[in-house]
Amino acid sequence: IGDPSIQAKVRAMQDDGVVVEACVACARKLGLVDQIEALGYEVKGMGVPLTEALKDPATEVLTF
Repeated sequence: IGDPSIQAKVRAMQDDGVVVEACVACARKLGLVDQIEALGYEVKGMGVPLTEALKDPATEVLTF
């Protein structure tokens, strides 16, 4: 959250069309909801959207 170089990289990804959303349960657990929202990111429940995305064969998943 506080690293300007990471923030710049995320903004560049958004400029390239990547949609960035934050999981409200995770953000609450870390106490970061307000900080994430202040950066302009949507914080929302991700259970249903993630499940639907994973069911969609067109969805590409990157894990590491």
